[in-house]
Amino acid sequence: MNSKKLTSLIGFLSLILLQYALFAQPRNQPQRSVIQKVTLYYNGAAQLTLPEKATFKRVADLNISAMVFDGVYQDFDLNDKLIAEGYFHQGHKRSLLNEYFPDRSLKSSIDFSENDFVIWQLKSVDKVETVTNGSGKFTIPFYYGMGTTLQPRWRQGMMEGEFQFGKRVGLWTYFDLNKSKLDEEVYDKGKLVNRIHFEANGSSVELDYKKEIVLSLSTLLEEIMVFDETSFVNLNDAFAKSVTYSTTFNRPPTFAGGLKRLLLLIANHIGIPETTSLLIVVSINEQGVVTGSSIQQGISRTIDASALDYLRSLDKKLFPAIRKGKPYSSQLYLPIYGGAEGTKRILELPFDFVQEEN
Repeated sequence: MNSKKLTSLIGFLSLILLQYALFAQPRNQPQRSVIQKVTLYYNGAAQLTLPEKATFKRVADLNISAMVFDGVYQDFDLNDKLIAEGYFHQGHKRSLLNEYFPDRSLKSSIDFSENDFVIWQLKSVDKVETVTNGSGKFTIPFYYGMGTTLQPRWRQGMMEGEFQFGKRVGLWTYFDLNKSKLDEEVYDKGKLVNRIHFEANGSSVELDYKKEIVLSLSTLLEEIMVFDETSFVNLNDAFAKSVTYSTTFNRPPTFAGGLKRLLLLIANHIGIPETTSLLIVVSINEQGVVTGSSIQQGISRTIDASALDYLRSLDKKLFPAIRKGKPYSSQLYLPIYGGAEGTKRILELPFDFVQEEN
């Protein structure tokens, strides 16, 4: 067998082994999650920052296996007065989020679920109640994405709506900051009756699903762990003094929100054709810095280059491998599968999926 054929065979067998390691794991495998209480500091732009630059601090449960918020949190001002408290589930705010005025009286209480929210209590800045016990009309700001799904440009708007006993009712209207109407929705006892989306050219279209919005841009930034780049070189640096690892803790290198999230981001961004796959190898040092990346099993020059370029844009959110409580240099293997079947395979992984040691 000549060397060229031998190299191709080795590459093929390596890909098969990685496919087994990543996607043939039993679904009832034990959880590897380790939760640790941490104290973090944020600036006015909701970025992780140094204590001396902070406008508030957070005490939160952090899953140090997947490096994602997972549990209760409390936010305090710099005088240690509670300003907000709530709960994260696998990196996303869920259940009740309470916010408070400086005198500790309740400002708002909003219940977040997977794809919706319910305002149970809401007061204006002058403490006038607009929603009480899940009933009332309100006008609040919101954010909506423009551009691509993975890299949207966030714009602010205003939303008018009504809840009755915790259910959406009547007319809900969305405006941009120029007061141009973006969408109208009609609800009956929590169910969407119809939605009209208004285009910039004056045309409109009827849709059968509700408008996707973000109530708080700061919440979005906190969930994806944006950090102040004038204070830290990467996201691992932002957590270096907040997270301590026990001498029994081990973890392969990971990504903010877990490796599953990284695989989905790359797969969705580069658009790999159906039934094809790509194998990327990433070298990461003990500080979480990417020291090299290459394609071990490629598809085409264009797709391969696009994958590496996108990975470089994400490398500041990688965390180093941990062995017996100490960070160490390692390699990360990322098999990316094309099409709907590939996305399905990744989605079936647990959110705190970790790569097995080779």
